[in-house]
Amino acid sequence: MGKRKAAKKIAKKMQPKLDKVFDCPFCNHTKTVEVKLDKKLMMGRVECRICKVEYITKINNLFDNIDVYYEWIDKCQEEKEDFKLCTTAHTTVNRYKKKKKKKKKK
Repeated sequence: MGKRKAAKKIAKKMQPKLDKVFDCPFCNHTKTVEVKLDKKLMMGRVECRICKVEYITKINNLFDNIDVYYEWIDKCQEEKEDFKLCTTAHTTVNRYKKKKKKKKKK
């Protein structure tokens, strides 16, 4: 009589662990930004330990630390672009006004 074949053991794949501490884009220190998720209040909070910059946003059950951090980074980039647009528009308006004033003097 033959032996029964043993069932193969299924090896579970290890999922990579996501970071919980990140780099700060404002003060450029590494591993200083902490993300805290409050699932009861549905709020995510990002704070730098060095420069004390913080960002608070609404989250849902599917959000993870890295999602809140990158949402903050995207928001910072949007505001930086808006600031550039405002300053360039302001300088072009000022230049135009200066040119008008010069023409009036002549």
